Amino acid sequence: MKKRALFLMLPLFLTGCLFSVNHPLLGPDGTVALFLNEAGSYSPTLDEATLHLLRGGEFIRVPAATISDIGEVLDWSPDGREILYVQHEVGEWFELTQSTLYSVEARSDGVPEVILESEMVIKDAAYAYDGRIAVLRFGEGFAGILELVDPDGGEPQEIFDDVLAFRLDPTRTEMVALHLDVEGPVPIGRVARWRLEEDDSDTLAVFGLGEQMLETYCVFSDAILFDVDITGRWVAFAVFDQVMIDPLIEEETPTLYLVDTVTESAQRIAEIGFLPSFSPDGRKLAYMTSDDGDTGHAALFDLETQESAPVPASLGASTCFWLSNSLLGLTYELEDDAYWLVTVDINTGESAVLVE
Repeated sequence: MKKRALFLMLPLFLTGCLFSVNHPLLGPDGTVALFLNEAGSYSPTLDEATLHLLRGGEFIRVPAATISDIGEVLDWSPDGREILYVQHEVGEWFELTQSTLYSVEARSDGVPEVILESEMVIKDAAYAYDGRIAVLRFGEGFAGILELVDPDGGEPQEIFDDVLAFRLDPTRTEMVALHLDVEGPVPIGRVARWRLEEDDSDTLAVFGLGEQMLETYCVFSDAILFDVDITGRWVAFAVFDQVMIDPLIEEETPTLYLVDTVTESAQRIAEIGFLPSFSPDGRKLAYMTSDDGDTGHAALFDLETQESAPVPASLGASTCFWLSNSLLGLTYELEDDAYWLVTVDINTGESAVLVE
């Protein structure tokens, strides 16, 4: 992986193992979950951090939910009562020793419960339709195994293999996944819709898979590279190397594509783009991009007009995330590994500091 690969975000990490990103996650009731350190400050990477809930403009600390190495918030339960998060314990040379998946009630006195401990990397997890939890685990290969895990115990049930990333729909019965097809001489990626209750899927798009892209999806958090809107119609993902339209070979920066599953079409919406995130109402796609390959800014793609525009006052930002349909959060890196979280109203352009 080259240092310019994600111009501002990826230089925060080293290469050679899994990296989580402390990406704030919006819940169904408007509460945001994220980790803050003991001083109450924010960093995209974690070290001795505690789970916090941003609710009604105030931060609520969940003292029992802590991270000692690296980890991230993965999912909210559909009713907004619980949160899934993962911690990765690392040894020398950043080698993973264990991944642990936790659930915790979204309240100040919530006590984490261990859902799964694994020597394989727990890359993503989400609450499924039947009370079980869909868990994507990676071993030594470039793709992972998707399983259903019962929080009350028992052996995980494997449902799909060779999965790069996934998102469950609001009903939690179907998912859109990036799937690795290794049957032919050249690795092929498929955007597919899978039904959890059936061994059945529909292919939505097909694209070439270069080694750089495989390494990226193996190493980095799904939040950096992949998202699906609330309706399941739109799929956004970042790719390297061979892509679907006008192939760019061995590019150092990711290109952002948008797939329309209704018209069965795909388009490149940014030659440099990553961290795609659909608004809660599914009308806009926020993403990070750059005009010069060095300085990042956030942009919005309107799914109705099919036009992109920069987010006001976002020049120099490292990440972006949704706080509501009209409020976007931005991360700015300062000196000495310090960060600001800033909110921007996408309608008025007004900004405010959320965390100094």
